Amino acid sequence: MGLVRVLLLVAAVAALAYLLHRGLLAMERRGWIYYRTKGTGSMGASAMFSLDEVFHPEGRHVVVEKQEQQLRGSRRQAPGDLPRPGDESDVSDA
Repeated sequence: MGLVRVLLLVAAVAALAYLLHRGLLAMERRGWIYYRTKGTGSMGASAMFSLDEVFHPEGRHVVVEKQEQQLRGSRRQAPGDLPRPGDESDVSDA
């Protein structure tokens, strides 16, 4: 192999690595993967929770209910706010 071929090969590998890096960053921005950021907590704990969910699916409703309660709590209105569309707590039977 000549020197030119080696340099071209090195340049091609570097370009491919850069394109792969940019693609992974784009996927991370869309929330598909965790690439450069750590993510949410321990991956081992997340994997164990997933396995537990597979073998004990009856506990899933507890997790869903807690998430819904947190969502409702974060959407609570301050006094004087206009009612939000679809918020059942502000619907009156008048």
